[in-house]
Parts: sequence; C-alpha cells; structure tokens
Amino acid sequence: PYHALRLADPPPGSTIVVLGTGGIGSNAVQLAAQRAAHVVAVGRSSSKLTVARRLGAATTLSSGQTPTQIVNSAGGRVDLVLQCVGSAEMDQLALEIVSPGGTVVFVGASPESVVVSSFSLIQSEITIRGSRGFTKQDIRDVISLYRKGSLTLDHLLTDIRGFGEAGRAFETIGQSEHMRTVIDPGLALDSIGSSERGAVHEMAQ
Repeated sequence: PYHALRLADPPPGSTIVVLGTGGIGSNAVQLAAQRAAHVVAVGRSSSKLTVARRLGAATTLSSGQTPTQIVNSAGGRVDLVLQCVGSAEMDQLALEIVSPGGTVVFVGASPESVVVSSFSLIQSEITIRGSRGFTKQDIRDVISLYRKGSLTLDHLLTDIRGFGEAGRAFETIGQSEHMRTVIDPGLALDSIGSSERGAVHEMAQ
C-alpha cells in the first residue's frame, strides 16, 4: 500500500476510498490517513472496520453498500480508490465509484476481467494504475516510519501457531475475521519427541 500511494501521490485533503480492510487494506488506511487524507474504508468484517477506524478511517462502510452510497458517504467525490482485494467484483466497484479526474490503483490481484469502455474513460479522464509490490526504497521508507512510531503493526497478528499446526493456519486464509498467523517452529520443538525434533532440525539444515 505504501508503493501504491507513492504511485498515486494524492495531494493533502484528497478523499481516498480503500476497498478491503485486511492486512494490506488496513495499512493502506493508516498510510493514507498520514497524508492528511479523508479516508473511507470499505470491508466485509465488522471487527476489521473497527480496526480501520482506529487506524484513521473517517468513515467505514460494509462492502454490501451500493456505489452511490459509497460516493455519498465520501462526501460526493472520490479522488483515489485503493483496491486491496483480489476480487473482480471489487475491481468493478473501484471503477464505478472513482470521480472524474480521479485515480484507481489496483493492489489486490484477480485473474478475472472487468468491463470498462474507452468512452467512459474519455468522458471521465480517470487514471488506472497497477501496483505490483514495492521497491527497496519503499522498504527503507516503511522501516523508517515504523522506527519513528508512525506505523501501528499490532493489528496484523491474529495468531501464533507451532510448526505442527501449520496446516490449520492455512485454513484461516481468507476468513473475514482473520488477519495474519505467524508459524513459530520453536513452539513445535517443545511439544514433539526427540526423534521428531531431530528430523525437524535436518529439514531446517
């Protein structure tokens, strides 16, 4: 999300709609808010929307809202949409809510197509961009922000599991109330036998 915002470079006072409030979207919210933007967060999880408000979203909305409702909640104009969900439906929504002259940056990736005509692009003069990831300088900048205390990261960690529970951890991917799980091999070594522990060490080597 830092890279996406750097590409779009919205001026202070812009209205930014963030679609998706997971790991990427929640950080898009707090980074956008630091740019003195009016941030509207749209997501399907009530708990994640609560986090989005804590991170700086002025308005939070359920993803079931219509494009008109979202635009109205944003004050009638959307300067920038950060689409942070791997969903063609959300891709389409992003294109429908951005205001004339505005920008859409796709951060979440979907292999499915969306519908957009050259006529609508010409009439609206919107900018469409993709944000593939990040650069080395982006990483340096974000680490610097974290060290200065400008970034909150505690909201990202939902659970810590041992190596033996890695399979169960994968089952949580995509769950609306879940953010991130860390696999700690040390937890597994405390709970398995000596022969199994040796096998784990061999695999690690």
